[in-house]
Amino acid sequence: MVKIQLWVAAFLAVLPMERANSQEAPDCTAAATAIAAITVPDILADSAVSFRRLFGCPISGPAQIARIWMRPSLTQREANELLQGSRYMLDTRILFSLTTVARDASRPSYLRQSAAVASLPYVVRGIATNIDMLRRTARTQATAPFYSGEADIVNGSNPPNANATSSVAQLMMTLATQTADPVLQDIGIAGLAAVHVAAPDAVVIPTSAITLTYMCGNKFRFRSRLFLNLTTRYEVYGTTDTGTGTASMPDPGTSQREVFFTTRLSGTVRLFHQGQLLATKANGGTQCPRPSGP
Repeated sequence: MVKIQLWVAAFLAVLPMERANSQEAPDCTAAATAIAAITVPDILADSAVSFRRLFGCPISGPAQIARIWMRPSLTQREANELLQGSRYMLDTRILFSLTTVARDASRPSYLRQSAAVASLPYVVRGIATNIDMLRRTARTQATAPFYSGEADIVNGSNPPNANATSSVAQLMMTLATQTADPVLQDIGIAGLAAVHVAAPDAVVIPTSAITLTYMCGNKFRFRSRLFLNLTTRYEVYGTTDTGTGTASMPDPGTSQREVFFTTRLSGTVRLFHQGQLLATKANGGTQCPRPSGP
């Protein structure tokens, strides 16, 4: 843990230096200085005023906010305070801390939850950063995420770059598919759905969640174990035979959704999503059984 903290500190230290403090109120420097001087800031007590002021300080605030997120002894109330404030301040240093904490299995679940949710405005600025709302979205499999309509968001002096969306997409995919914690999994599912709507190209589908099976004749079966509505395109390799279809999210109580499709021509089928090759399957040339009947 000590090595991780030292590595994070070193990362934050080599990021571009903040510009001269000419774009924020004079009390921003005082607030940042007060927080920086406290080894373990108590953001609910004596340093609360300075802490809250940081979220209106695009130059002085981000480095200290990022540092507080990495603090190992944050309580659940402090994590919630950080979540409520961080949704209004977007900066690459803060996002680095958010994704680091959310992925760290040694951290308390409540802290990882707050960090994961606080990363979502980097992709969908109006999304509601309410954990219970996001869990309901995941459980009811709503096709549209909840939005809060909040627009008063400040970019820090190192604003989100082109990598921010893919970073959040990767985090949500990891939580949705690789964690046993039900709350984190729900956040990942809802977050992934929101990212997929806002920036579908940023979502890299794990091929392990996709199964393409040859049935008979020119008939194939596509199974998806992802809680996403996937629009796919197939092509019969080396021909002009192509087609599209949508695999809906799995039904409640099930782990996968399957879609059948039939190609016009015989040959190896390749399945794509947003240009990403998901699966390849040869046509086995098996004749389909004739339906029985009178």
